[in-house]
Order: sequence, then C-alpha cells, then structure tokens
Amino acid sequence: MNAPYYELAISAIAERDAHNIAAIFELPFVEESGVFLFAFGGKDLAIEDAILTIAPEAKFNWTLKDNESWIENYQKSFEPLEIGGFYIRAAWHIARNDLTEIVIDPELVFGSGHHETTANCLRAIGALSREGFLRGKNVLDLGCGSGILGIAAAKAGAIATMCDTDLKAVEAARENSAKNGVGAAIKAIYHGSIADRAENYDAIFANLVADIILAIAVKLKNALNSGGYLILSGIMPRYKARIYEAFGDLVLFAETENEWLTIVYRRN
Repeated sequence: MNAPYYELAISAIAERDAHNIAAIFELPFVEESGVFLFAFGGKDLAIEDAILTIAPEAKFNWTLKDNESWIENYQKSFEPLEIGGFYIRAAWHIARNDLTEIVIDPELVFGSGHHETTANCLRAIGALSREGFLRGKNVLDLGCGSGILGIAAAKAGAIATMCDTDLKAVEAARENSAKNGVGAAIKAIYHGSIADRAENYDAIFANLVADIILAIAVKLKNALNSGGYLILSGIMPRYKARIYEAFGDLVLFAETENEWLTIVYRRN
C-alpha cells in the first residue's frame, strides 16, 4: 500500500548541515551525488525557512512521490524514550504503567521526543507538572507537529490548544490526541499560528526555530497570562543574545544549553 509524500532535495549544503536538518525534523535522509533527500508529509515553505536558518545557501526542489518506504524506514529506527516522567513509545512497543505514557506512531511530521529540542520541552513540561502548575491551566502547543507537547500537558491535567501551519501535522495531532485518550482535555487543534486566535494562555510551548520565535516575540508575550510560563526551544546558541533581548521583559526561569538552547520564561 502506497501513500503520497513530498521528497525535498536539498543541494548546496554540507553533510553536517544535512545531519542537523535530520535532527531538527527527526527524519532520515539519503544522499545522492551531494544532494540530500528528505521526505515530508506535505510541501510547506516554512520548512524551507527553518532549513535556511541552518544552511543559508541551501537550494530546494520538491517532488511528489507515491511510496511508503521512508515511513517504514523511520518506524524501524523508532525506539521508546523516558523523558521528564513521560514514556514515549509507538503502538507496537510494550506498555508501561510506572510512567505517564504517550503513544506516538512515527509519521512524516515533527515531534517524537528523540531530538534534543523536543526532549527539553518535555522535561520542562514534566517539571511544571511535578510542581502542580499545569492542572486546569490553558496551554498552547504552537507548531505542534505530532502534538506530543500538547498531549503531555493534557496528560498532566492541562486544557490544551494546538496549532500548526502544516495540515499534515494538524491531522497527526488530532489522531495522536485520540489515540492517547486526551480528547476531552483538548480545546482545539487548528491550522494556523498564534496570530489566528485572540486567546491567552497560562503556558505556551514554542518549539520552533529562532527566526520564527523572534518574528512572533510580541505575539507570544501578549498571549501569555500573568504568572504563566513560556517554553522556547529549537534555538541555536548563536541566537541567545537576540532571544534575551526580545524577551528581556519576562523573568528567566530556566535554561538548558547543549547543541540547542531551550529557555523557560515566566511572566510576573
């Protein structure tokens, strides 16, 4: 059985850049004569924008394909994870009852917990959960991908809204929410971004890229309630000073920096 997907051929980049792109989107790639081939569930120019922050000289070519081999290869490499009190697994892995389970069957959308940026967000959500903050709170998973962060918050007692500019991600987030039995805790899952709804939240999870975070910094802050938390991730360390400047009117609550930077802010 075949399912259509878009193959993105990226040229004029180094192999290191290809590995960084693969890490961000948690997808495998194939190299053919210096061209790196990735597979995505849909064609989205936001993907190109994200890649250009890593490899500014990158050139792109999209091709619609009709083959499931990419998904099959990705599923074979998918391993369960323990992060922040959560156990992330696919449906075919053995269930556990000693941690909060999140079942995510890997598809061509971002968010399985295997990349550092997503893992750091899950750790931050787990920390807020242990403090008892999330129960009954309204949260936004912005750029939700698979919906993993919104689902984690919902399992911790929050009322979650999710959104993404990729329709495939919206569909995946809806399917994964149902699969995890958190439908009653999901307020909405919609196609779009933070500017498309005039709502405020007690916590916002923005696992994006630095340029997008900076572009919507004012909207993020305006949508955050007093006493609320803003989790920013997907940031390369070279953007640290600009992020500090853009969000300097919030309280720096926590920070994790390795190859990628994750910052948690709090509004007084």
